[in-house]
Amino acid sequence: MNKKLFTSLLTFWFIPTLFYSQGITILPGAYVTVKSSAYVKTTEAAGFTIQSTASGTGSVIDENGGITVAGTTTVQRYIATDFKWHFLSSPVSGQPIWPEFAPTPTGSNFLDFTWGSTPTWGWDYYSWNPNASATTQLYWVNLRNTDGSYNYRDIDGNGNEGGYGQATPPALSVGRGYLAAYNEGWKSGSPTIHSFTGTLNSGTIDKSIIQGVNSFNLVGNPFPSAIDWKGPGWGRTDLVPSGGGYDYWIFNDDLAVGNYGVCNSADDVGTNGTTRYIAPMQGFFIKVANATGILSMTSAVQVHATQTWLKESNTENNMLRLKLTTEANSYSDEMILEVNPAFVNGGSEKFWSMYQEAPEIYSIKDGLSYSIDRMPEVVENSVVNLGIKAGLSSVYALTVTGLSNFSVATSVTLEDLKTGTSQKLNDNNVYTFNAGPGDPANRLKLHFGGLYGTEDILNPNPVSIYASGNNIIIYSNPATILKGDVRIYDLVGRTIRHLTANDSFIRINMGGNKGYYIVNVLTDSKIFNGKVFLK
Repeated sequence: MNKKLFTSLLTFWFIPTLFYSQGITILPGAYVTVKSSAYVKTTEAAGFTIQSTASGTGSVIDENGGITVAGTTTVQRYIATDFKWHFLSSPVSGQPIWPEFAPTPTGSNFLDFTWGSTPTWGWDYYSWNPNASATTQLYWVNLRNTDGSYNYRDIDGNGNEGGYGQATPPALSVGRGYLAAYNEGWKSGSPTIHSFTGTLNSGTIDKSIIQGVNSFNLVGNPFPSAIDWKGPGWGRTDLVPSGGGYDYWIFNDDLAVGNYGVCNSADDVGTNGTTRYIAPMQGFFIKVANATGILSMTSAVQVHATQTWLKESNTENNMLRLKLTTEANSYSDEMILEVNPAFVNGGSEKFWSMYQEAPEIYSIKDGLSYSIDRMPEVVENSVVNLGIKAGLSSVYALTVTGLSNFSVATSVTLEDLKTGTSQKLNDNNVYTFNAGPGDPANRLKLHFGGLYGTEDILNPNPVSIYASGNNIIIYSNPATILKGDVRIYDLVGRTIRHLTANDSFIRINMGGNKGYYIVNVLTDSKIFNGKVFLK
């Protein structure tokens, strides 16, 4: 009878040895490591099976290809029949797409294979073609044509000619990612357990990548365990560097998200549930720097990670996490702002949701959109421009966490350019507002007050004066009422504006005037001066 592994962790350390069994089953949540000097061999047709359920999947690390199976090797993946999008990748070689990941079509060859002529299918299966036409941007390539026939065009064909090739059934390419969704009735029995059968991938995997019309490639974890995006064992010189590392993106189709998450190999954290660990059988996007190249992975990238497919991470110092939700639906999005002197000013690009109705938030810098905004420092006039996309007219809420550990500034204020309101997030970290599809994307700004300098850590300036677009901002820190006279002078000493202050946050619209200005704030107890530049 089969030998089932009930333990949470089992490692074969024998040097050298053979482990014989009638068959081995790795239960969901069990981990097995076969070290580089050990061998495991089954002797009968019962084979080797890694099981998966809704609660988790078994994990196997085979460091040198030491697993030899007399029967069938099967790696399961649970996919709910909820018609949500799932990124897939094969942990074995030679896995056919149907009947495990699409129903078997009718017909005798690829020329007349068909799934019917009406769009009543309960499944979808896509690959990603970087060579698609820049005009139509049909990068997602369906296994079916619109009439229900098999798409036998060339893999990664130019223009709109991408397909799955003329070998049938088509096989999943090792190291490539795919996109699938299943509903009740997608085929007889509506199975939720999908099985990869073939030889387990192990050792070094070199995945060919291309920079076509689109620089993004959908690749995948080729191993029957999680992989560590931050760890050793990677060859990524053909990817676009970012933030001291390399980015990857995964679509999180959870009802509470509905957006892409991004994580960088220099970080432990990412947006929308992504972390440094990429789950087994998980597809993910990368950005390619060269016309052709290789994404290389050795067994050193493999780890036994505790999460299933996505997992939240803890907040770190000088990192703000901004989450946007809406009353219109359950979807959400989030972005990260990180400050570190080691950073080069930049970030991780924003990947747009597959759902028009999903809210989206991102930073706007140098004409680009980022899900992770990396800043080397925060100075007195630092402003983070926030973009939002409201797919539906509704009430939205922006929640900012990590403020208590944001030590580079004593206060963070959110400014809404549409309403003219400002809110100190340290006092109330949730900003609620109305938004709709017609709103300008760049309507929110983050301002930082009471900045810490190396020479004045314990006594930050109680009044911040800086420029924001056409406005001069005067901010009292902590947010106490600032009472007194405010005068604005040009560089030759002429008074340009004179007003009375009676607020903790004062915004003065300069009506398009440009250049340097001197700001003087006179209170009962002290005079504060600042020099600003309006672009």
